[in-house]
Amino acid sequence: MIISIEGEEATGKSTFAYTAPLPIVAISLDMGHERAIYGTQFGKHFSGLKIETHKYVPGGKPPTYKGNDITIYTMPTPIQFDNNKLLGYIEQWDYFIRLFGEAMQDPSVATFVVDTMTLLRKNKCDAYLQELQAAGKPRKQLMQTEYGHPDGAIRSLYTFATSYEKNLVATHHLRDHYAPQLNKDGQVEQMPDGTKE
Repeated sequence: MIISIEGEEATGKSTFAYTAPLPIVAISLDMGHERAIYGTQFGKHFSGLKIETHKYVPGGKPPTYKGNDITIYTMPTPIQFDNNKLLGYIEQWDYFIRLFGEAMQDPSVATFVVDTMTLLRKNKCDAYLQELQAAGKPRKQLMQTEYGHPDGAIRSLYTFATSYEKNLVATHHLRDHYAPQLNKDGQVEQMPDGTKE
C-alpha cells in the first residue's frame, strides 16, 4: 500500500501517517513528529506503544529500530554557510537511503513513513547540486534538464516499496500555485493565483 497525504500545515497529516500498520520506521524532515504523536491524539492512537526518536548524526549509522512500534529518525536540513558550495546533503541522502533500504528489506517492518516527501525531494535535488559543485561545475541551482536525476531517485523509492510489498506513507506540503498574470505595471508575471498544488 502506498499512501500520499497532502494538506495545509497542522492539519493532521503526520498524525494520520503514524497510524499506519505497525511497526513503523519513519524519517522526519520537518520536525513535526512530536506534535503529531504527543499532541491531542496521543491517547487515542499512541498510548502504550514503544516509540523511539533518533537524531541524525552526520556520517553515523542509523541506530536500530528493532523492538519498537514506531521509530522516528529526525533529519533536519543541513545549515549552509555558502550557497556556492553546498555541504551535508549527499551525506543525508546516503543516511536516508541506507535506512530505507534496510527497513524495506526487513520482514519485521510493516510501514515506512517519509514526513515530508516534499523536503526529501528538495534534499535529493540539493544532494545532486552538491555533487555537481564538487565536480567543478559552479552552479547555484539545477538547470531544468537536470531534475530528471533526483526525480528518478525519488520515483525509485515508490517502486522499491511496491516490489517489497511494503506500506509507504509519504506526506506532502501544499504550495502556492503560480500562473501568468498581469502585475500592477501591466506586465505578465508568474504570480500566486490563490490555489494550492
